[in-house]
Amino acid sequence: MVFCFGHASSSIFYKVTVHIISAVPDQPTPLTVRCQSKDDDFGNHTLYYRQEFLWRFVPDFFLGRTVFFCHFYWGSKQNIFDVYNDRIGLVCGQFSDSGHNCYVEARSDAFYISRGHASSSIFYKVTVHIISAVSNQPTPLIAHCRTRDDDFGNHTLYKSQEFVWRFVPDFFGRTVYFCHFYWGSKQRVFDV
Repeated sequence: MVFCFGHASSSIFYKVTVHIISAVPDQPTPLTVRCQSKDDDFGNHTLYYRQEFLWRFVPDFFLGRTVFFCHFYWGSKQNIFDVYNDRIGLVCGQFSDSGHNCYVEARSDAFYISRGHASSSIFYKVTVHIISAVSNQPTPLIAHCRTRDDDFGNHTLYKSQEFVWRFVPDFFGRTVYFCHFYWGSKQRVFDV
C-alpha cells in the first residue's frame, strides 16, 4: 500500500534532517557527541566550535515510534536526551517538499532546539528566582522546590538571599514547579 499526494516529492514519507551543532568553546575540550536510535549507532563525533554533525531519516509514520537520542560530553560535563521523537518532530520541523530540519545547538548554559537556524530557537530558558524578604527571626526561610521530575531539596535562605534555577519549559504547556515554604511555624505551598 502506497500513499502519495500528487508527486513523489510530496509523499507523506518525508525526510527529516537532524543537525547537532557545537556552540561551546573548544576549552577544556571540544564537544563529543554520540547519537543513536534503537537500530542505528553513529559512533562518537568530535565537534569543534560551530561544527555540526547531521543525519537524515524517514520517520516511522504509521507507528510513530521514531526516537534518536544523543550523549553529549564536554570536559567533565555530560548529558543524554532525545534529540528527535514524535513530539519534538511536531515542534522542530517545517514540512516542505524536501522534508524538514531539526537543529540542536549545544551551548555552555543549555541545549536549544529549533526549526530554523539555531539562533532562532523556539525553546527558551526560564530562570526562576526565589528571594527571601523575611526577617531571619524566628528562623530563616526554608524553600523546598520541585516538579514532577526534579526535586531541588531544602534551601535555607537568609534575608535577601536567593535560590535560582533555569529550565526549558515543555512546549505543550505542562511545566509546573511548586515550592513548599517554611518560616518558623508558618508554611505555605504554591506553584511558582
